[in-house]
Amino acid sequence: MRRSFALLLVVCVFACNKDGDAPTAGQPGPCGSVAGVHRTDYNGVLMYPADSSDWRWSDEWCATVEALFADRPPVTWSTTAPDSLHIACFPNPTPNQFMIGFFRDDTSYVDIRFVDAQFGLIAALDSITTTYGIFHADPLGITTDQLIRAYYRVVHADGTAHRGHGDVQFEL
Repeated sequence: MRRSFALLLVVCVFACNKDGDAPTAGQPGPCGSVAGVHRTDYNGVLMYPADSSDWRWSDEWCATVEALFADRPPVTWSTTAPDSLHIACFPNPTPNQFMIGFFRDDTSYVDIRFVDAQFGLIAALDSITTTYGIFHADPLGITTDQLIRAYYRVVHADGTAHRGHGDVQFEL
């Protein structure tokens, strides 16, 4: 019995102790984990379970995420609710394409950074003035099932901004 336990312990240590491995979805990266999906159908209707941290107008960012926007004009982060801002992503999970909407009644623009589970930059989009964008797997370089994160900031004409994130699950 002791021999079996010792063998099992050795196997677990070598299988679980992979210091050189990069984090995958659900494992901690430099800013926590890319995990959880706010599930919606093709019409944007919520399908449970919901991820209450996704697609909000207020979010805390770590220094690694802040650095993704370093080339953009500085802003003052607003912690008060915006007059008109509704953020939605659907369908999620998606087989190929999804829509992110930043529905608002002002002259703000949106900057978006898509990152992988290791917080590596996939794509950067700046100064989006339309209310929504449709994104496809191929231009983003998505060729396998994976979870990505969108970090966004909505910048208002007075120099204030709201920020958040949302996760998108590709099921190709």
